[in-house]
Amino acid sequence: MFRRVQEAYEVLSNPLERRYYDDNRDELLNSDEEEDAERECNNEVPAQLDLYACMTRDAFVDFSAHEDGFFGVYSKVFRELDEQERTAANGDVRRPRFGGAGSDEDAVADFYAYWLSFFDLSV
Repeated sequence: MFRRVQEAYEVLSNPLERRYYDDNRDELLNSDEEEDAERECNNEVPAQLDLYACMTRDAFVDFSAHEDGFFGVYSKVFRELDEQERTAANGDVRRPRFGGAGSDEDAVADFYAYWLSFFDLSV
């Protein structure tokens, strides 16, 4: 229960996430979170990726690199997000890959440096 409250607080206190929530409130509240997370993150990649479905522990089964594991799921999420952004920007910006459990420190630092300052061009 506390985790859900904490997640809600984080979403509502971030202006960009709050705007997304306000714009999509009905859809978000009327969806089954587990089914959405499984559909959007593990199996199907929709035309517009629902990142909120991927922000739950239910999005992956373990911390492996398998398709349904942490590294497999989030590698796919960031690849799809990268593709959507290339389409929206009509350009070829090089974004750092998600990597894996064996990624070196520089690759991890590059990934976080880019994605922590990311804003969605396709919105």
